[in-house]
Amino acid sequence: MSTPAGRQQSSTATYSQAIRNLEHARTRMSTIQQQVQEAKTTLQAHYQGPDGQAYSQVMDTWLGEVDRIKSTCEAMENQLGNSMRSSNAAQSHGLDAVVGQGRLSALGGSVAGGAYAAMNGN
Repeated sequence: MSTPAGRQQSSTATYSQAIRNLEHARTRMSTIQQQVQEAKTTLQAHYQGPDGQAYSQVMDTWLGEVDRIKSTCEAMENQLGNSMRSSNAAQSHGLDAVVGQGRLSALGGSVAGGAYAAMNGN
């Protein structure tokens, strides 16, 4: 059974919105990550004792985790894009099959159409 074109557009819009949301989140994380990196650099210049080093290590850990999360977001974006393309291709193929069957029926090429024509003496 094929999905109507309107539902395919809705599905594409849903995938696209999810991808945009992930891209936006990744962009915001990059902005905040840059701010944290700047704060860390300032801290290192002015606070060099053991406490400053410990705090710097915590910030490094946080920055590394943000990199991991951003990579995960990017992987999710890619997977959603692949899923959207696969879904659209499957829906288009299904629609083409239904349209093609409709053409056969209109030409009397279906079994039911042929049987009906035979019963009516056509």
